[in-house]
Amino acid sequence: MCPTLEPLPWCYAVARGCLANATRGARRQRALAHRIAMLDPPPPTAPDPASEALNDGGLAAEGVRSALRGLRADDREVLQLWAWEQLEPAEIAKVLGISANAVSIRLHRAKKRLRERLTEVADREPVREEGFAT
Repeated sequence: MCPTLEPLPWCYAVARGCLANATRGARRQRALAHRIAMLDPPPPTAPDPASEALNDGGLAAEGVRSALRGLRADDREVLQLWAWEQLEPAEIAKVLGISANAVSIRLHRAKKRLRERLTEVADREPVREEGFAT
């Protein structure tokens, strides 16, 4: 390891590579599962209400998840490193292998796109009143 590099951004860069490998592997697994399901479909099952209740993070959380899914992968990555991992632009730059200025620009644009997506999601989702399902 180069002595001038900070260990945390280096670790994130290594983790990023590992996640990319895991994503490729998961994609291959899903493709295989799909091929198997086409040859021998599983029996139909009823949804489990308990697991649905656990997965329901509320309308706001689902709106954020939906807005994030609507962003490009590089926008999601820079936002997640900044918001979830609380890295500074200089640290994100080391993780992504780009300049800190480029990270600042990407982060600014990604925040703007997320804001636009959140507005779109909020505009198309019905308003739920407390205690009433729509």
